[in-house]
Amino acid sequence: MNILVVIALCAVSVAAIADPLLGLPVMPIPADNLQNPEKIALGKKLFHDARFSRTRSVSCASCHQSSKAFTDGLEKAIGVKGTIGVRNTPTLLNAGFFEQLFLDGREPSLETQALKPILNRIEHGLSDSKSIIKIITTDVDYLAQFKKVFGVDKATMSTVHMEKAIA
Repeated sequence: MNILVVIALCAVSVAAIADPLLGLPVMPIPADNLQNPEKIALGKKLFHDARFSRTRSVSCASCHQSSKAFTDGLEKAIGVKGTIGVRNTPTLLNAGFFEQLFLDGREPSLETQALKPILNRIEHGLSDSKSIIKIITTDVDYLAQFKKVFGVDKATMSTVHMEKAIA
């Protein structure tokens, strides 16, 4: 009788492992922000670029550290000039499945959320989106990458393109 139980459990275990419905669903990708290797590389570069902070010392990766499950492990995040934030850094793991972002749920997508920390006076501390555009449009490498990924140039570049690349 014990051997039958073991065989049955093995059969159920193999079936469970092979059943994709027991895992996470396919990550939803917005139709207006399809992914490709070039866009992913651009997003990674933007994510790690500390120039998108008032002091040029904070990047998205400063708080969302891959070695710490894309958090910083702190009770409260630390932003520009060592300013302590009001809450901890949330993980980015599986964030593509979230239907609401930020503690209060004010943003519905990764795209709409992407620039909020950059424009937050405590986190990255940039004062406006013109500062973001200036960094991108004065960097020839960024201009080339945005041209390749989005087909935009210095005159047509907008923060929406950056949001899509980071998301």
